[in-house]
Amino acid sequence: MEYRDDVYELQTWLRRIFRGRDDVALIIPSGVFTDETAEYVRLFQSEHGMTPTGVVDYETWCAVKDAYLDLEQNECASVSPFPSPDCVICKGENCDTVMICQIMLAALSVAYDRFYDVQINGSLDDATARSIAEFQAINRIPETGEIDMLTWNALARNYNVFANNRSYTG
Repeated sequence: MEYRDDVYELQTWLRRIFRGRDDVALIIPSGVFTDETAEYVRLFQSEHGMTPTGVVDYETWCAVKDAYLDLEQNECASVSPFPSPDCVICKGENCDTVMICQIMLAALSVAYDRFYDVQINGSLDDATARSIAEFQAINRIPETGEIDMLTWNALARNYNVFANNRSYTG
């Protein structure tokens, strides 16, 4: 592995470690050990009881790697069930992706006070197509009743917002 690859990997780990913090802008992995990279290393070292030198010695490398691996092991893995960016699931099709959309619509029915007639069966039937079209209208997406990448992403974003809101989920 080239030195550049090692630096890129380090920057990727640091980006993940500091992701989600408002007090730290995310580093952009480039493979070049810049002053910015050294500053992230110093911050990491300082927060982990190490002398903040900005130099990546063996101890620092292992500590950064361990912190990254701890985060990865404790993070919920995501699933990408949407087949491909150009896929369009049409009325009459049956698949797991439709079932997942139906589950999201059922959860969103509480927030939107709609979509109650959707049966979770994996079939893009009339009721599901109507609910998809209604969801599309609410989200200013062309009302096709079909599930494309734009619709999938909007459903996922809405679901993530409402599923994590105790006002709707109890």
